Amino acid sequence: PVECVDFIIRSVDDILKAEFKTSLTEQNVHILDPFTGTGTFITRLLQSGLIQPEDMERKYQNEIHCNEIVLLAYYIADVNIESVFHDITHRETYLPYSGICLTDTFQLAEKKHNELFTEFFQDNSKRVKKQMATHVRVIIGNPPYSIGQKSANDNAQNLSYPHLDKRVSETYAVKSSATLNKSLYDSYVKAFRWASDRIPQNEGGIVAFISNGAWIDGAGQDGMRRCFEDEFASIYVLNLRGNQRISGELSRKEGGKIFGSGSRTPITITFLVKNPAKKGQKAVIHYHDIGDYLTREQKLKMVKDFRSISSQKLEWLIITPNEKADWINQRDGVFDNLIPLTPEKKFALNAQSVFSTYAIGVATNRDAWVSGFSKDRVASNMR
Repeated sequence: PVECVDFIIRSVDDILKAEFKTSLTEQNVHILDPFTGTGTFITRLLQSGLIQPEDMERKYQNEIHCNEIVLLAYYIADVNIESVFHDITHRETYLPYSGICLTDTFQLAEKKHNELFTEFFQDNSKRVKKQMATHVRVIIGNPPYSIGQKSANDNAQNLSYPHLDKRVSETYAVKSSATLNKSLYDSYVKAFRWASDRIPQNEGGIVAFISNGAWIDGAGQDGMRRCFEDEFASIYVLNLRGNQRISGELSRKEGGKIFGSGSRTPITITFLVKNPAKKGQKAVIHYHDIGDYLTREQKLKMVKDFRSISSQKLEWLIITPNEKADWINQRDGVFDNLIPLTPEKKFALNAQSVFSTYAIGVATNRDAWVSGFSKDRVASNMR
């Protein structure tokens, strides 16, 4: 929704001014939308009024970048961006937009990314290499979120990104206490990992995504939250709710879905600020919950009225995570002080627990044979 896009763009400009004493219109502030779709973020940026008229051509030609992997969306985005630019500047001569790349953003982190499209799209390959050599200060967008195909019939086979998957494993997964971490390999989580690595620590910058919001309180994403706290100086999370994977009163409390009927996941707008002047400090986490029982239209109107994270209407709650990396809905630590029924490891005789070991008990694997409503029936089944 454009209300969310505009909110993100204005907020990024305010953060740049507050944290880095610069703005979106300034020279050498490079902006990247790695998942541009049909170019909504870039066109709204050009139309926002935040880029001064005298800077517009320079930004358009040199400092605004975007990627798209779907060919049709790539062409639509290119046309949209060029049309908006020419409408704003009233140029009489045509000036092509050279900041868009036909590429898989995740593949850019891989060692073999130079092989992409080189033979058939030489001009596109030059654009990709130029973008890779550019220091990007701002990354904005709406990353894809898919954990992969459920069966081979989906025709959506998971692509392999060995380097990116390794980065997720050695950061988000390593710092997680969860047994199952499949959710960490969702596309939107990889997008956060890729964007975090794309902005160098010594120069700093901003990652601003509207994405699946399951990470904010997911048990499997505790390592992701720990990494955010360690890697960034300031974090802003606007929780738009809308989780429809639950039912009953809880579902009604979540309110309308920001992306309409096409999404059932909760949605968050997240700003991650990497500031080298605050290196070594834990992040200051700002959090705002949009509220209960709100329709989609009410939520979008509120976001539109907020305009930016610096709005006086937006009351930020400063979060202090607990040792379990809970940000919201923090668990009660009293439970950890109770005597456990079983030890963490079997036959740990010195463990402070009620029982010294545990087992699965009677497991016949043939319950239909060895149980019944009468002794005679069971005896008959066992013969």
